[in-house]
Amino acid sequence: MFSSTIFLSLLFPLTITAQSCGTRCALYTLAWSDQFDGNAVDTSMWNYRTGPRLASYQRKENVEQIDGELIITQKKESYQGLNYTAGGLISVPNFHYGYFEAYVKLNKGGGWHNAFWLMCGNGSKTVYTNTHTEIDIFEIETSKPKEMINAMNFWLGNGNRASGYSAVHRPRKNSTEWNLHSALWTEERVVFFENGKLVWDYTFGPQAWTHNYINIWLTTVANAAFGTEDSALPSSMRVGNVSYYQKDYYLTSSTLCFFDNPSSANCPSNAGYSETGSGWTTSSLSGYTKKLSTRYVTGSSNAAATWSLSSLKVSGTYDVSAFIVVYSNSDPKAKYQLLKNGQVVQEDIEIDQTKGVNRWAVIASNVTMNTGENWAVRVKASGVGSIRADTVKFIRTA
Repeated sequence: MFSSTIFLSLLFPLTITAQSCGTRCALYTLAWSDQFDGNAVDTSMWNYRTGPRLASYQRKENVEQIDGELIITQKKESYQGLNYTAGGLISVPNFHYGYFEAYVKLNKGGGWHNAFWLMCGNGSKTVYTNTHTEIDIFEIETSKPKEMINAMNFWLGNGNRASGYSAVHRPRKNSTEWNLHSALWTEERVVFFENGKLVWDYTFGPQAWTHNYINIWLTTVANAAFGTEDSALPSSMRVGNVSYYQKDYYLTSSTLCFFDNPSSANCPSNAGYSETGSGWTTSSLSGYTKKLSTRYVTGSSNAAATWSLSSLKVSGTYDVSAFIVVYSNSDPKAKYQLLKNGQVVQEDIEIDQTKGVNRWAVIASNVTMNTGENWAVRVKASGVGSIRADTVKFIRTA
């Protein structure tokens, strides 16, 4: 049996690196990947998609790994009142901005909705009580194997879609062949690629909708609307590799992991956030992205908030900024510091939180940061007005 690395290099025409999106991804490095080279699905990395959806019931028994491939089998099978079964995987870790890619080969025979997409969740359902974003890197109906959809869907917390946008194009290759599907998500846009070629560039600023943490979904379901070709079953959706590449770090004062019970979610966005001084509370003012809660405390000269980054994956040069939430009763002399291993390396930068507009403010530029170091941003109250805390970001520049 081939190792997955050899197998992929022999079978697939493109190298699996973030360079598949060109210079846009020059500083992105691999942060998470599965080459499906084990004997079974790694349940520390994946949850199974289960339950009914459209015309099929999704079962974990339909998902397996063989010779470096993830195989999701589609069956003509009566189960739980439906006539078809399929399945899928959803990543256990949740992700934020970065480059996502997967090599995928779809089945022949119509009637199946296959997708590589990004949304919060663990696979047990698709309706959540929090506002959230869905990014469809590809959706393909096997009845139309030469038509691919890239889509952005913005969901309300009641299962209804607030709005959605999509682009339809004809792939350069048939979807029943191996294809590399990918997307680059940054603070200002989502760029979609197919076999290394840019196919859709969608502007998506943080106030357009919520930039929440998402999970990776690899799924196939029967779609009765297009008529299922029973003679082609059983068939399968196959995945050769799925990867996530990261460059930047955004740290928030409140969670960006929108499950039904956010307090129980292990969310990287605010895992390193802490407060000193009493009286901190959640504000009605949103932060750098829509629906992100912010924190504040009033009239305390010893209050401070700290965002700690202890999981730097790659050494490099970074710019560090804080998002300033402006309000008339905020702190006019908030002081920001940059710390390395607990020591202040950038002295107090005074920022008036009452003036101007909500904005990013630079705390430090061209900072050399190395793996193994603990970095943090701290904001200290002056004792006048309300000190406010939202988000800091570490943007790699070299």
